[in-house]
Amino acid sequence: QLIADSGLIHLHKVGGTRQAIRAEADGVDAVIASGYEAGGHTHVRPVHTFVLGPSVTEAVRIPVLLAGGVRDGRTLAAALMMGAEGVAMGTRFVACSDNTDWHPAYAKRILDAREGEDIVFPATYGPSRALPSEGLDELLKMVASAQADEDELTRFKDLRLIAGQRDGDMLGGLLPAGQVSGAIQNLIEAGNFIPGMVAEAIDVMARVQHCVRR
Repeated sequence: QLIADSGLIHLHKVGGTRQAIRAEADGVDAVIASGYEAGGHTHVRPVHTFVLGPSVTEAVRIPVLLAGGVRDGRTLAAALMMGAEGVAMGTRFVACSDNTDWHPAYAKRILDAREGEDIVFPATYGPSRALPSEGLDELLKMVASAQADEDELTRFKDLRLIAGQRDGDMLGGLLPAGQVSGAIQNLIEAGNFIPGMVAEAIDVMARVQHCVRR
C-alpha cells in the first residue's frame, strides 16, 4: 500500500505461478516472471522460463514481464508469444559499453563466459546464480563449515559483490550472471540495442505469421 500511495509502479518478481496469483491479489501493478536460469537471485524451486511464462500469463490478468535467458529480439518475440507484455533483462545490460554502474572487467567476464559455467549458491535472500570465482569458492567453504554466522556471511557477500561488480575484482569478487552469459558475445550500446531488439522481434513475428499463412 505504501508503494501505491507513493504513486510508484509496483513490479513484483515471482518464480512460480502461485506467487504470481498471490502478488496480483495483493495489488501489485505487474509481475516479473523470472525463470530459474536468471542471474542474481533466483528461486528455490527450479521452474524455467519456457514453463513459467505461459503458466503465469494464463493465471493472472495484470501485465507480465518475462526474465531469465532473454538477450535479443528473438527471445523478446518468444516472450510475447507466451503472452507476456515485455521482458526484463539484467545480464545482457552488464555487457554494455555505456553502462557506468558496473566495472568494465565485469562486462568482459560476461563475454568470456562459457555455456554451463554458471553456479547457483546460497546468497542473501535465497539462491543466486553467478560465474565462478575464488571469492565464490571461499563463500561456499564458509557455508559448508557452518562456522560463520548469518551476519558474517551477509557482510562477506556484500563486500565481495561490491568488489566484483563495482571494483572489477574478478578473482575475489562475487559475479552474479544468468545462464545467458554463455551466449553473449558482444558489448552493446543501450540506445541502439533496444530499438534494434524491438525491430528484430517484429521481424521474427512477421516471419512466423507468414509461415502460418502459407
